[in-house]
Amino acid sequence: MNKLNTKAIKRREVNQVDYEGLVNTGTHPVMARLYASRNIQSDSLLPDIGSLPAKNTLEGCIEAGKMLADAVMGNKMCIIVGDFDSDGVTSTSIVVRALRTLGARVGYIIPDRIKEGFGLSPSLARRAKDMGADILITVDNGVSAFAGVVEAKKLGLTVLISDHHLASSDGKLPAADIIVNPNIQGSKFQTRALAGVGVAFYVLGALREELKARKFELTFNMSQLLDIVAIGTVADMVPMDFCNRALVNMGINRMRAGHGVVGTKALLSVTGRNPVKTNSETIGFLLAPRINAAGRIETANIGIEMMITDDIGKALQIASQLDSINKERRNIQSEATDIALDMIDNLDISERKSLVVFDPTFHEGIVGLISSKMKEQYNLPSAAFTLAEDGSIKGSLRSIEGVHIRDVLDLVSKRSPGLLLTFGGHQGAAGGRLRSDGLDEFTKLFEQAVADLASPEAFNPYILSDGELGAGEITFDLVNAINAENWGQTFPTPLFEGTFRVVRQKIVGNAHTKMSLQKGNEQFEAILFGHDEPLPETIHALYKIGINEYQGASTVQLMIESISH
Repeated sequence: MNKLNTKAIKRREVNQVDYEGLVNTGTHPVMARLYASRNIQSDSLLPDIGSLPAKNTLEGCIEAGKMLADAVMGNKMCIIVGDFDSDGVTSTSIVVRALRTLGARVGYIIPDRIKEGFGLSPSLARRAKDMGADILITVDNGVSAFAGVVEAKKLGLTVLISDHHLASSDGKLPAADIIVNPNIQGSKFQTRALAGVGVAFYVLGALREELKARKFELTFNMSQLLDIVAIGTVADMVPMDFCNRALVNMGINRMRAGHGVVGTKALLSVTGRNPVKTNSETIGFLLAPRINAAGRIETANIGIEMMITDDIGKALQIASQLDSINKERRNIQSEATDIALDMIDNLDISERKSLVVFDPTFHEGIVGLISSKMKEQYNLPSAAFTLAEDGSIKGSLRSIEGVHIRDVLDLVSKRSPGLLLTFGGHQGAAGGRLRSDGLDEFTKLFEQAVADLASPEAFNPYILSDGELGAGEITFDLVNAINAENWGQTFPTPLFEGTFRVVRQKIVGNAHTKMSLQKGNEQFEAILFGHDEPLPETIHALYKIGINEYQGASTVQLMIESISH
């Protein structure tokens, strides 16, 4: 194995005006440089509740609050239909918690990923009716649920759609009573980046204000939902713009202070993570995978029950269960990914613009993880398919910068009507089902559509670095400042570069290289995961910085991403 970098390296451009403004406020000079290269100014350094756009600027939000207030005060039965990923789990959880606090009658339904698929379907509408629903509320889905909404209305249900996914390309919307979605055509809301849980949070804010205006005797604390909102927002990998940074910062601050719900505390406990050191990477790499795992190979209801309970014992028991499920998911994923990559190794992909693999043994719950690994490995829009229970071909797709994957599927569908039985998604990720005989045709049309819609630079990848760190700049203070920030999509974790002399090196764990590096008069400990070949005397490294804790001692460590000679 080796981690040689073959991509061009470009350094981020630093806005000098923003940089000087940040330094003048007392920001660490290196941090000021990082912020100024990510379009962060001194007045947006620590976004909070005041950074959020007003609720009345999100179309349908105020009306949704009034509808829910009527339901609460009228003792109506509210059934929430969520999604089986972390965004859907957290969206469902905050609505259940809020309505339950208000004394409302509330229940929820999460579709089975394999048997029922994504979103509100006619069968789910009927199930909601059987549960006594008066009002049906979708969270993190619904904007494409035309048939499901029709069935719900036939059954006499009031339908509120709360979603963030892209609507149909022709602009058509389901015939729901109210739709709240910043991504529908014509929306004037200040950001389109909210996750499903962010949209649900806005709707709950409107409900709270409406009930207060009506002098209703019960209320709920919005801040007590923020740790759940932060988890869903980071997990769904939405752009970390000013709005999402505010939600995530506020939620993680609660987690660091030990004020999260017991479900969050329990999940942190099973990961062994110190709550004080929680950041967005904790969510992305430790918490979200455990919540997602349940929806992938068992049922997402497990995660919801953990998030809505106030019993720490029950929460710890569920968190331990999620941890076990996640270990099983990792094993299934590893085996399937090896199969997929072996398939690609046997193909000539030198001229390809896309990748498609199919294996009937792939578990439906992990095809998205397979396609994500394919995309990362080959920097091509990728699709992994398996055989669904109904005989159709079901899969998940991931894309690269410069290729809008849902638009690609839309073009394939237009060029061959009926080939795609269902599809949906957004810019970077999508899913769908094909006719049982449609794989070869899809592979050909997918390749053509990617080539037609890709931006010119999409297949000439490069790595953006934050430049070099000078003498005396690689310090505990800088590591702590970086770790205190909540990085994410479009606001990436700092990646530095530099040329070092390799003083010592050894292979550890049979697959990684641990080394001592020298630059000028300074020497640093470093590790390069997934590389077991001897290094030359001098390397140019792309690296992140962290703290290595071993036998009670803490040292600054360079985590090397890749090297070039």
